[in-house]
Amino acid sequence: MPLTTSFRISLAICAAFFASPLIAQGSAAQTQSAEFSAYVEEVASSKPYESGVFAVCFMNPDGRTELLNVNGGKSVLPASCMKTVSSGIAMSHLGPDHRFHTDVITSGSVVNGLLNGDLVVRGGGDPTLGSDRVKGSLNALQVIDEIVSTTRAVGIQSITGDVVGDDSYFPWDPIPDGWDWQDIGNYYGAGTSGLCFSDNLYHLRFKPGKSVNDPAQIIASDPPLPGVEWVNEMRTGAAGSGDQGYIYGAPAGSLRWVRGTVPAGDIFSIRGSLPDPALTCAHMLKAALNSQGIRVGGIARSTRGKSEGTGGSKILTLESPRVADIMFNLNKESFNLYAEMMLMHTSRSADDGLRAAGVKLEEKFLKEANVPMNGWNITDGSGLGRTNTVTAIGMVHYLSALMKKPHFKEWKNTIAVMGVDGDLAKRSIGTPLVKNVIGKTGYIGGSRGLVGYLTTHSGKELTFAILANHFDGTMKSVDADIDKVLLKAYETW
Repeated sequence: MPLTTSFRISLAICAAFFASPLIAQGSAAQTQSAEFSAYVEEVASSKPYESGVFAVCFMNPDGRTELLNVNGGKSVLPASCMKTVSSGIAMSHLGPDHRFHTDVITSGSVVNGLLNGDLVVRGGGDPTLGSDRVKGSLNALQVIDEIVSTTRAVGIQSITGDVVGDDSYFPWDPIPDGWDWQDIGNYYGAGTSGLCFSDNLYHLRFKPGKSVNDPAQIIASDPPLPGVEWVNEMRTGAAGSGDQGYIYGAPAGSLRWVRGTVPAGDIFSIRGSLPDPALTCAHMLKAALNSQGIRVGGIARSTRGKSEGTGGSKILTLESPRVADIMFNLNKESFNLYAEMMLMHTSRSADDGLRAAGVKLEEKFLKEANVPMNGWNITDGSGLGRTNTVTAIGMVHYLSALMKKPHFKEWKNTIAVMGVDGDLAKRSIGTPLVKNVIGKTGYIGGSRGLVGYLTTHSGKELTFAILANHFDGTMKSVDADIDKVLLKAYETW
């Protein structure tokens, strides 16, 4: 039966009545989004970023819907935000429960307590061997004691040969291209190694002078570094001025320059990167064996390229903590060495262990995940190199894709929680961002960023990337701008 005109009008009125709240809600949401976009544009064009870039992207991971893109296609330095890439992809390949192994091997026969050959510590790429920073790892002295105890337990009383640190697990390529000379001698620029030891760092202790600008005397290094020659240009700074010292030197080199200042007052130590971690391990082990009555006739040495002890007898295997526990420190504490080691393990799973193979595998992973790669250049795992570049839009696509990969939940637990832990522990306290932002910061001279996941007031989980480069201001002021943008996003969506 045909509808009367009056009935059609009634239907139209009812439809409009019920639709009007939805239209109003949609209109309000659009207004809020437009206001948020205008706010971000205003920050990005403000004076601190006039000569640089403030790049901001937010994405709804469901369907990869871009919610906001301000300068998102600009190529920028990621600094330590790059660790999300190296650690996330390594987690996908290795899994959270993977462990690395270090073997102790006798390369000759043992007759009447005499080892006719070498004692070899063969590295398996464990970044935590001798570290005291990761749960479940033995520190350097505990590692040495374990090896000495086992050596005695298998009946060895003396060794005719050498104590060898075998660094052949990876091709020798400790430092990525593009790292600065100022970085590589310091602890945060420690190179990779098939046999890492004590986080590949040492402490160098100084006795400051009595007055500002007086020479500061080197007292000792811990652990000792036999054969290293020191060129000491360190001076005394004002009391309370902190660590303003730098150590310069190449991997495997025997010469170290120290420059800058240490504060007046008590004995003060700075940290440097071990020139040869495998050799340091061998030196410490040889000294401990001799001191505990197991005489070593040969020298302490390291080897690269060709593995030693092949065909020998394994007397001990040391096992690392889980990959998930290592990454907990890698991301929450932003430890460069562990990120570089994860890239090396990715490269070994892809090819022969060359760093370039790991970079190619990461690029393959990103392309298969449909991450836009224009403006990207990956040269290391930690972001220390100034030749790394990414885009904010690429980062949110990557973080969204990662949510669908194996072991995402375990990986996400390794990055910092706003107001709770890691390098976000003291940020945005007393705001709704606490526990609702999970992310990774990055900082290198002139570059500051934060990338990760935001849970909004409505319960939506979004991916975000906020990356500032070449800004005119302090890191603290940029952090304030980043957190204001995140708070606005929390309220908007």
